[in-house]
Amino acid sequence: MLDTPNEKHYDSIAELAAMQCGAPLAAITFIDADRQWLKASVGTDVRETGLAQSLCVRTLTGETSLVVRDLAQDPQLCNHPAASLLRAYAAASIVVRGQRLGTCCVCDYRPREWTPQQMRALSLLAEQVSALIEARLVNASLHDAEAQLRGSLDTQEEMLGRLDTDLRITFANNALCRALGIPREELLGRSVLDFTPTAEHERIRAHFDAIRATRAPRTLEQTIVDTQGISRTHRWTDSPLFNSDGSCMGYQSWGWDMTDAHERERQLREATQGLMEMNAALRARNAEVLQLTFAMTHDLQTPLATLTGQLSLLHRAVTTGQPAEKPLQRARASVDRLTRMLTDLMAYARAGNEDPRRERVDVAELASSVVDELAPQAAEQGVMLCLAQSPARAASRGHAVLAEGQAMRRCLTNIIANAVKFTAQRSDGLKRVSVGIELDGAVLRCVVQDTGTGIPPAMLDAVFLPFKRVSTDASGTGLGLSIVKRYVEMFGGRVWLESDGSSGTRATMEFPRLESQALAA
Repeated sequence: MLDTPNEKHYDSIAELAAMQCGAPLAAITFIDADRQWLKASVGTDVRETGLAQSLCVRTLTGETSLVVRDLAQDPQLCNHPAASLLRAYAAASIVVRGQRLGTCCVCDYRPREWTPQQMRALSLLAEQVSALIEARLVNASLHDAEAQLRGSLDTQEEMLGRLDTDLRITFANNALCRALGIPREELLGRSVLDFTPTAEHERIRAHFDAIRATRAPRTLEQTIVDTQGISRTHRWTDSPLFNSDGSCMGYQSWGWDMTDAHERERQLREATQGLMEMNAALRARNAEVLQLTFAMTHDLQTPLATLTGQLSLLHRAVTTGQPAEKPLQRARASVDRLTRMLTDLMAYARAGNEDPRRERVDVAELASSVVDELAPQAAEQGVMLCLAQSPARAASRGHAVLAEGQAMRRCLTNIIANAVKFTAQRSDGLKRVSVGIELDGAVLRCVVQDTGTGIPPAMLDAVFLPFKRVSTDASGTGLGLSIVKRYVEMFGGRVWLESDGSSGTRATMEFPRLESQALAA
């Protein structure tokens, strides 16, 4: 209180003391170790005196009030420096939290009596001063507590805000200011709806209406758009605040930015989905392996049984001197079939589990080489095998795909050999197989058209499964088209068959042209 400027409330109390007591001088004084400070006064401009000139200092150690009719006649005060100017004096102590800090006092230049009513008024006014000081102390404590609380809240990572009933922001901690990208002084007074998309306004209003109606906290996730136009998802827990009469005065809101958490959840869901798909693929692969093992075991039994029987006949022929040519031929045929089955099985496994070295493959040139190789064998079966001549084939010359040359040769050989085999089975009409290469933009196609027995439409997809055969012909291994499909898809292409079931089959392999795909191996 010392050295503070005049304040209206204290000046009014000093003026009221002078009026109530009819005194020309009145003051509110505060005393420390070495001086007296006049916080408010009437009848004097003096603001400070030493303790030697102070009458009020006597109230700090004696009675809480001091009444002097005539200083000149008072044995203890007649020699006091103030006695040369003043004659009458009355004071009531200002007591705050048990400590005497000063007085509310009145003085007169002449001797006089101070009535009990005047002393009562002086005591009441001193109590008012004490109340003002107590209020100041409480306010200071509250201010300190508020500053500490604000400092604590501003260090929180969670967003904290307070809203009035119109959803205007009345408090925001640093975390909320950072999230919205707005300084606190510009944020206060703005509506939370200013930072949310219009489509969410009705939902947000309904959320706070429900809080007011139930008088209970509620949680809401909403989209917040900062000053940069960036949208993020916040989760808020909002609680009602009440006036002393029980009416809602606003809302206390705690918030968390859930954007990154939701992104992690999304990534986790995708990873989980990926694992589920991988597990499903592994289960399918395991089922395929089991099916393959069963089918392969079954198919191996026939040539093995034949081989065993023929070896027995061969053994008998050798020991009895009978001719051994036929048993040897049959045994050799069974061995050849076993060799083809094992070779195809190894190729099928390799096509599904290895990433072969890729190189530039000229499909037109490769197709021409395979046709030249297979043409004599086809002719022996009465089938004419040739390259189809067309503008699209001419345009395909010099164009290539990215693949493994040996694997591509195997695919072409298998498709063409199948076409020759089923065309040879016809007993009427022209037996012809044509191989065409077509360029269609960024795609290169190899088309094998035969005039064979055809494939039932219901079997067109199934024939690409392991050991699925169109006929009961045992000369094949049942893996050829499965191997083709695996290799073609490994090289980024696709393969399919077309047939009406009676007038031949059209087999197409399609690949990305080298110039339109990345050279990555």
